[in-house]
Amino acid sequence: MQARPGNLIDPVGAKLIQAFPLPNLNVGTAAYDPYHNWIGQGAGTLGQQSFDINLDHHFSERNVLGVKFSHEWDSSQNANFFGTVYDTNTQGPTKHSALLGAVNYVHTFDPSTLLTVSAGYGHNWNPTDGVAASFGGYDPVQVLGMPAYIDTSGFHTPPSVTISGPYGCNGTNGCIGAQAFSILRFASETGHLVGSVSHVTRRHEIKIGGEIRRHRINFIQAGAPNGLFTMNAAGTASGSSGVGGDALATLMIGYSNGSTRYDIPSYTGTQSYQCMSSESWCIQWELTPPGQESESCSLDSREEGN
Repeated sequence: MQARPGNLIDPVGAKLIQAFPLPNLNVGTAAYDPYHNWIGQGAGTLGQQSFDINLDHHFSERNVLGVKFSHEWDSSQNANFFGTVYDTNTQGPTKHSALLGAVNYVHTFDPSTLLTVSAGYGHNWNPTDGVAASFGGYDPVQVLGMPAYIDTSGFHTPPSVTISGPYGCNGTNGCIGAQAFSILRFASETGHLVGSVSHVTRRHEIKIGGEIRRHRINFIQAGAPNGLFTMNAAGTASGSSGVGGDALATLMIGYSNGSTRYDIPSYTGTQSYQCMSSESWCIQWELTPPGQESESCSLDSREEGN
Protein backbone atom coordinates (compact mmCIF):
# COMPACT_ATOMS: atom_id res chain seq x y z
CA MET A 1 0.00 0.00 0.00
CA GLN A 2 1.30 3.40 -0.89
CA ALA A 3 2.39 5.45 2.07
CA ARG A 4 0.44 8.65 2.55
CA PRO A 5 1.04 11.56 4.89
CA GLY A 6 -1.26 11.55 7.90
CA ASN A 7 -2.11 13.63 10.94
CA LEU A 8 -2.17 11.93 14.35
CA ILE A 9 -3.04 15.12 16.24
CA ASP A 10 -6.37 14.79 18.02
CA PRO A 11 -8.53 17.96 17.69
CA VAL A 12 -9.64 17.79 21.33
CA GLY A 13 -6.11 17.14 22.58
CA ALA A 14 -4.77 20.02 20.49
CA LYS A 15 -7.25 22.43 22.10
CA LEU A 16 -6.60 21.17 25.61
CA ILE A 17 -2.84 21.54 25.34
CA GLN A 18 -3.33 25.16 24.35
CA ALA A 19 -5.15 25.70 27.67
CA PHE A 20 -1.85 25.44 29.54
CA PRO A 21 -0.31 28.86 30.26
CA LEU A 22 2.96 29.73 28.57
CA PRO A 23 6.19 29.12 30.53
CA ASN A 24 7.31 31.97 32.80
CA LEU A 25 9.94 30.34 35.01
CA ASN A 26 13.62 30.47 34.06
CA VAL A 27 12.75 30.76 30.38
CA GLY A 28 15.85 31.12 28.18
CA THR A 29 18.26 30.30 31.00
CA ALA A 30 20.37 27.29 31.88
CA ALA A 31 18.07 26.65 34.82
CA TYR A 32 15.03 26.15 32.60
CA ASP A 33 13.18 22.91 33.39
CA PRO A 34 10.58 21.85 30.81
CA TYR A 35 8.69 19.89 33.47
CA HIS A 36 8.47 22.74 35.99
CA ASN A 37 8.38 25.94 33.98
CA TRP A 38 5.43 27.97 35.31
CA ILE A 39 4.55 29.64 38.57
CA GLY A 40 1.53 31.69 39.56
CA GLN A 41 -0.21 33.11 42.57
CA GLY A 42 -3.79 33.71 43.59
CA ALA A 43 -6.09 34.11 46.55
CA GLY A 44 -9.17 32.26 47.66
CA THR A 45 -12.30 34.06 48.81
CA LEU A 46 -14.52 33.48 51.82
CA GLY A 47 -17.59 35.40 52.96
CA GLN A 48 -19.68 34.49 56.00
CA GLN A 49 -22.85 35.99 57.45
CA SER A 50 -25.13 34.91 60.27
CA PHE A 51 -27.74 36.20 62.67
CA ASP A 52 -29.81 34.95 65.61
CA ILE A 53 -33.24 35.98 66.86
CA ASN A 54 -34.49 34.99 70.29
CA LEU A 55 -37.91 36.08 71.60
CA ASP A 56 -39.63 35.25 74.86
CA HIS A 57 -43.17 36.40 75.69
CA HIS A 58 -45.40 35.91 78.71
CA PHE A 59 -48.97 36.10 77.50
CA SER A 60 -50.13 35.63 81.06
CA GLU A 61 -49.02 33.95 84.25
CA ARG A 62 -50.13 30.65 82.76
CA ASN A 63 -48.83 30.94 79.17
CA VAL A 64 -45.21 31.43 78.11
CA LEU A 65 -43.89 31.28 74.54
CA GLY A 66 -40.28 31.22 73.37
CA VAL A 67 -39.14 31.51 69.73
CA LYS A 68 -35.61 31.18 68.36
CA PHE A 69 -34.36 31.45 64.78
CA SER A 70 -30.78 31.25 63.50
CA HIS A 71 -29.51 31.59 59.96
CA GLU A 72 -26.03 31.29 58.50
CA TRP A 73 -24.89 31.53 54.92
CA ASP A 74 -21.47 31.73 53.33
CA SER A 75 -19.66 31.41 50.02
CA SER A 76 -16.08 30.61 49.11
CA GLN A 77 -13.85 29.73 46.21
CA ASN A 78 -10.28 28.46 45.99
CA ALA A 79 -7.72 30.45 44.04
CA ASN A 80 -7.84 30.11 40.26
CA PHE A 81 -4.16 30.38 39.30
CA PHE A 82 -4.69 30.06 35.56
CA GLY A 83 -7.56 32.55 35.59
CA THR A 84 -9.44 30.32 33.16
CA VAL A 85 -12.05 27.56 33.15
CA TYR A 86 -9.23 24.98 32.95
CA ASP A 87 -7.72 25.42 36.44
CA THR A 88 -8.02 22.27 38.55
CA ASN A 89 -7.11 24.03 41.79
CA THR A 90 -10.62 25.36 42.29
CA GLN A 91 -13.99 23.68 42.67
CA GLY A 92 -15.69 26.84 41.56
CA PRO A 93 -18.20 28.64 43.78
CA THR A 94 -18.93 26.79 47.01
CA LYS A 95 -21.95 27.85 49.01
CA HIS A 96 -23.44 26.89 52.34
CA SER A 97 -26.68 27.82 54.01
CA ALA A 98 -28.12 26.61 57.30
CA LEU A 99 -31.15 27.63 59.30
CA LEU A 100 -32.54 26.52 62.61
CA GLY A 101 -35.87 27.37 64.21
CA ALA A 102 -37.46 26.36 67.49
CA VAL A 103 -40.71 27.17 69.31
CA ASN A 104 -41.35 26.34 72.97
CA TYR A 105 -44.72 26.74 74.68
CA VAL A 106 -45.50 26.19 78.35
CA HIS A 107 -49.00 26.29 79.81
CA THR A 108 -49.68 26.03 83.53
CA PHE A 109 -53.10 24.55 84.26
CA ASP A 110 -52.60 24.86 87.99
CA PRO A 111 -49.66 24.71 90.39
CA SER A 112 -49.44 20.94 90.00
CA THR A 113 -50.17 20.44 86.26
CA LEU A 114 -47.94 21.62 83.43
CA LEU A 115 -48.12 21.33 79.63
CA THR A 116 -44.95 21.68 77.56
CA VAL A 117 -44.83 21.63 73.73
CA SER A 118 -41.69 22.16 71.60
CA ALA A 119 -41.21 22.17 67.83
CA GLY A 120 -37.96 22.52 65.92
CA TYR A 121 -36.77 22.57 62.33
CA GLY A 122 -33.26 22.50 60.88
CA HIS A 123 -32.15 22.76 57.25
CA ASN A 124 -28.67 22.53 55.74
CA TRP A 125 -27.79 23.19 52.08
CA ASN A 126 -24.25 22.79 50.71
CA PRO A 127 -23.81 23.01 46.91
CA THR A 128 -20.55 23.18 44.96
CA ASP A 129 -21.01 24.30 41.36
CA GLY A 130 -17.72 23.46 39.62
CA VAL A 131 -15.23 25.78 37.94
CA ALA A 132 -17.41 26.39 34.88
CA ALA A 133 -19.94 28.27 37.03
CA SER A 134 -17.37 31.05 37.49
CA PHE A 135 -17.26 31.64 33.73
CA GLY A 136 -20.93 31.56 32.82
CA GLY A 137 -20.96 27.87 31.90
CA TYR A 138 -19.05 25.64 29.53
CA ASP A 139 -20.03 23.10 26.89
CA PRO A 140 -17.24 20.64 25.97
CA VAL A 141 -19.13 19.64 22.84
CA GLN A 142 -19.17 23.19 21.50
CA VAL A 143 -15.78 24.33 22.80
CA LEU A 144 -13.63 21.22 22.38
CA GLY A 145 -15.58 19.26 19.81
CA MET A 146 -16.14 16.27 22.10
CA PRO A 147 -18.91 13.80 21.13
CA ALA A 148 -22.46 14.86 21.98
CA TYR A 149 -23.06 12.05 24.47
CA ILE A 150 -20.56 13.66 26.85
CA ASP A 151 -23.29 16.16 27.81
CA THR A 152 -25.72 13.43 28.85
CA SER A 153 -24.79 13.83 32.50
CA GLY A 154 -26.43 17.25 32.54
CA PHE A 155 -23.38 18.94 34.04
CA HIS A 156 -21.38 20.91 31.49
CA THR A 157 -17.76 21.29 32.57
CA PRO A 158 -14.36 20.74 30.96
CA PRO A 159 -13.04 17.18 31.17
CA SER A 160 -10.51 16.44 33.90
CA VAL A 161 -7.09 15.56 32.49
CA THR A 162 -4.09 14.20 34.37
CA ILE A 163 -0.64 14.21 32.77
CA SER A 164 1.40 11.64 34.69
CA GLY A 165 5.16 11.34 34.87
CA PRO A 166 7.60 14.16 35.63
CA TYR A 167 5.14 16.96 34.90
CA GLY A 168 4.26 18.94 38.01
CA CYS A 169 0.47 18.99 38.37
CA ASN A 170 -1.94 19.94 41.11
CA GLY A 171 -1.72 16.75 43.14
CA THR A 172 -4.62 14.38 42.61
CA ASN A 173 -6.84 17.11 41.16
CA GLY A 174 -5.38 16.72 37.69
CA CYS A 175 -3.36 19.02 35.44
CA ILE A 176 -5.86 20.75 33.19
CA GLY A 177 -9.63 21.02 32.98
CA ALA A 178 -12.21 20.66 35.72
CA GLN A 179 -11.46 19.21 39.13
CA ALA A 180 -13.05 15.77 39.41
CA PHE A 181 -15.78 15.28 42.04
CA SER A 182 -16.10 19.05 42.36
CA ILE A 183 -19.86 19.28 41.68
CA LEU A 184 -21.88 18.53 44.79
CA ARG A 185 -25.51 18.90 45.83
CA PHE A 186 -26.18 18.06 49.46
CA ALA A 187 -29.18 19.03 51.56
CA SER A 188 -30.62 17.73 54.80
CA GLU A 189 -33.52 18.75 56.98
CA THR A 190 -34.97 17.60 60.27
CA GLY A 191 -38.29 18.43 61.89
CA HIS A 192 -39.07 17.56 65.51
CA LEU A 193 -42.24 17.90 67.61
CA VAL A 194 -42.42 16.89 71.27
CA GLY A 195 -45.01 17.46 73.97
CA SER A 196 -45.80 16.31 77.48
CA VAL A 197 -48.17 16.84 80.38
CA SER A 198 -46.91 16.40 83.93
CA HIS A 199 -48.94 16.33 87.12
CA VAL A 200 -47.82 16.19 90.71
CA THR A 201 -50.17 15.04 93.44
CA ARG A 202 -48.88 14.73 96.98
CA ARG A 203 -45.88 12.34 96.70
CA HIS A 204 -46.68 11.18 93.16
CA GLU A 205 -45.59 12.60 89.80
CA ILE A 206 -47.21 11.44 86.57
CA LYS A 207 -45.88 12.48 83.16
CA ILE A 208 -47.30 11.54 79.77
CA GLY A 209 -45.90 12.69 76.44
CA GLY A 210 -44.94 11.86 72.90
CA GLU A 211 -42.80 13.06 70.00
CA ILE A 212 -42.44 12.72 66.25
CA ARG A 213 -39.36 13.31 64.12
CA ARG A 214 -38.81 13.50 60.36
CA HIS A 215 -35.41 13.47 58.68
CA ARG A 216 -34.63 13.88 54.96
CA ILE A 217 -31.41 13.87 52.90
CA ASN A 218 -30.81 14.67 49.22
CA PHE A 219 -27.38 14.04 47.73
CA ILE A 220 -25.53 13.96 44.44
CA GLN A 221 -21.83 14.21 43.64
CA ALA A 222 -20.71 14.26 40.03
CA GLY A 223 -17.34 12.49 39.81
CA ALA A 224 -16.45 12.82 36.14
CA PRO A 225 -19.58 14.18 34.41
CA ASN A 226 -17.61 15.18 31.31
CA GLY A 227 -14.87 12.59 31.46
CA LEU A 228 -11.68 11.94 33.40
CA PHE A 229 -8.63 11.03 31.34
CA THR A 230 -5.06 10.09 32.29
CA MET A 231 -2.17 10.24 29.85
CA ASN A 232 1.34 8.88 30.37
CA ALA A 233 4.48 8.37 28.32
CA ALA A 234 3.61 4.79 27.39
CA GLY A 235 0.91 6.06 25.04
CA THR A 236 3.52 7.40 22.62
CA ALA A 237 6.43 5.09 23.44
CA SER A 238 7.96 3.09 20.59
CA GLY A 239 8.65 -0.60 20.33
CA SER A 240 7.38 -3.45 22.44
CA SER A 241 9.65 -2.38 25.30
CA GLY A 242 8.09 1.09 25.43
CA VAL A 243 11.10 3.24 24.69
CA GLY A 244 10.69 7.00 24.91
CA GLY A 245 7.31 8.61 24.73
CA ASP A 246 5.91 11.68 26.45
CA ALA A 247 2.66 12.22 28.37
CA LEU A 248 1.95 15.56 26.67
CA ALA A 249 2.44 13.89 23.28
CA THR A 250 -0.05 11.25 24.39
CA LEU A 251 -2.53 14.05 25.09
CA MET A 252 -1.86 15.51 21.66
CA ILE A 253 -2.92 12.28 19.96
CA GLY A 254 -5.92 11.91 22.27
CA TYR A 255 -4.95 8.53 23.66
CA SER A 256 -5.96 8.07 27.29
CA ASN A 257 -3.94 5.05 28.32
CA GLY A 258 -4.30 5.49 32.10
CA SER A 259 -7.25 5.75 34.45
CA THR A 260 -10.34 6.80 32.53
CA ARG A 261 -13.96 7.21 33.56
CA TYR A 262 -17.18 8.92 32.60
CA ASP A 263 -20.09 9.28 35.00
CA ILE A 264 -23.78 9.97 34.75
CA PRO A 265 -24.33 10.63 38.46
CA SER A 266 -27.33 9.27 40.30
CA TYR A 267 -29.51 11.36 42.57
CA THR A 268 -30.01 9.94 46.05
CA GLY A 269 -32.74 10.86 48.51
CA THR A 270 -33.77 9.37 51.84
CA GLN A 271 -36.63 10.08 54.20
CA SER A 272 -37.35 8.65 57.62
CA TYR A 273 -39.96 9.14 60.32
CA GLN A 274 -39.79 8.27 63.98
CA CYS A 275 -42.62 8.37 66.51
CA MET A 276 -42.24 7.86 70.25
CA SER A 277 -44.45 7.97 73.31
CA SER A 278 -43.52 7.78 76.96
CA GLU A 279 -45.10 7.65 80.37
CA SER A 280 -43.37 7.88 83.73
CA TRP A 281 -44.51 7.63 87.31
CA CYS A 282 -42.45 8.77 90.24
CA ILE A 283 -43.71 7.53 93.60
CA GLN A 284 -42.03 8.62 96.84
CA TRP A 285 -42.47 7.16 100.28
CA GLU A 286 -40.66 7.34 103.58
CA LEU A 287 -38.68 4.34 104.66
CA THR A 288 -36.79 6.12 107.45
CA PRO A 289 -37.75 7.78 110.68
CA PRO A 290 -39.10 11.34 110.57
CA GLY A 291 -36.47 14.03 110.07
CA GLN A 292 -34.29 11.92 107.77
CA GLU A 293 -34.21 11.76 103.97
CA SER A 294 -36.81 9.68 102.18
CA GLU A 295 -36.09 7.28 99.34
CA SER A 296 -37.85 7.37 95.97
CA CYS A 297 -38.64 5.04 93.11
CA SER A 298 -39.17 5.96 89.42
CA LEU A 299 -40.85 3.79 86.82
CA ASP A 300 -40.68 4.66 83.10
CA SER A 301 -42.40 3.25 80.05
CA ARG A 302 -41.37 4.20 76.49
CA GLU A 303 -42.47 3.06 73.07
CA GLU A 304 -40.86 3.82 69.73
CA GLY A 305 -41.84 3.28 66.14
CA ASN A 306 -40.20 4.08 62.80
